[in-house]
Amino acid sequence: FKVKADEQLGALSDLTGELVRAATLEATKGNFSSIKKYRNATEELFGVLLQMDLRGILRQKRDDARRNLKRLEDILYDVSLKK
Repeated sequence: FKVKADEQLGALSDLTGELVRAATLEATKGNFSSIKKYRNATEELFGVLLQMDLRGILRQKRDDARRNLKRLEDILYDVSLKK
């Protein structure tokens, strides 16, 4: 069973969307530390994707990861205001 590099990169980008979903659930519980971990992981993944010269669908997925990082930062900010 082999997975192509572009499929792996796409999956990592998609993972950032799942982290946003998990952070949203954690926000309802006020779990600041989990949201921070999700943001940090997304920031690291985005940093790796940013270093690559991606084109086509992978470029779009990198842009999605950027938007997901922004969403996580917004969630983190909102939860911090409610602490």
